[in-house]
Amino acid sequence: MCKKALLVLLFVALVSVPFSVFAGSEKEAENPVVGFSIMDYSVTFLMDLLAGARQEAEKYGIELKDYNSQFDTMKQINNIEDSIAQNVDCIMVHPVESGAVSPAIISANEAGIPVVAVDIKPDEGELFCFVASDNVKIGEIAAQEMVRHLEKKYGEPRGKLVIVGNDMISSMRLRKIGLKKVVEGYPNIEILDEHDFVCQVPKAIECVENVLQKYPEGEIDFIMPMNATHVLGTISAVTSAGRYDVNIMGIDRDEDILKAVADPGNPTIGTIIQSPADIGRIGVQMCWKAINGETADSDFIEVPTKLLTKDNIKDFLSKAEEESRALDPYRVK
Repeated sequence: MCKKALLVLLFVALVSVPFSVFAGSEKEAENPVVGFSIMDYSVTFLMDLLAGARQEAEKYGIELKDYNSQFDTMKQINNIEDSIAQNVDCIMVHPVESGAVSPAIISANEAGIPVVAVDIKPDEGELFCFVASDNVKIGEIAAQEMVRHLEKKYGEPRGKLVIVGNDMISSMRLRKIGLKKVVEGYPNIEILDEHDFVCQVPKAIECVENVLQKYPEGEIDFIMPMNATHVLGTISAVTSAGRYDVNIMGIDRDEDILKAVADPGNPTIGTIIQSPADIGRIGVQMCWKAINGETADSDFIEVPTKLLTKDNIKDFLSKAEEESRALDPYRVK
């Protein structure tokens, strides 16, 4: 009897093995893995982008493995290589530098893993699609708002400005192109200086402090930063120096940027906001399409922008609170 019972148990165990294996592989098929390498977690824009991606991944049953590159290109390349080694189903990337990340994108291509880029486009490598706002248009809108302010100040479009950005990042290069395109139409608006440095607030503060020393009061009208870290550094340096003769036109929707625009006494006249959460959500949607063998809606999927000024900022802030609460469970803690 004992032998028979043992044989029965052994048979049941053997029969159960393939069923477990099958059930496990079915689960894997239902829960694809996306590796997401993001520039950093420290800026509100990036935190919202990641939160939107996490929220959408949960909706689609995707396991999102996110990596904080901490503004370090080598760390980002290593993170992408880790995703390739893990044979993830898709890679989503927010590049630290457009050119430096390209070899990792090419490695993913060679491994047959689709890549979706969000917000910033790599210079090389094949993408399933690119999800972002139109950065040339952002530069144009920023310049147009600056021109309106100068016309109000002087009765005509004239003035002097300094541009700060990071040409290693494609989005900022494109914004600068859009800005200069508008400025070229106004011969009495002069670009005094351009500064190029990494996306770190302390670097922006240091750069703008030097700008303010070089151009005393009355010699400069505007500083035009090209992304959130540059805007935050510029606001800090200008207000700390008490240089309220210098205006700032912002880009991005970091909380401190929005507060500066909302403050009637702050020299920040406005900011152009993207929807980082939507960029993250749409990025995940495109990963889902890639994983399931579908085609992208387009090579470039544009996410709309909005101009906020001191006139409309309060209305926006009241509506933004609801979206922020919905993202809270998905934010980096």
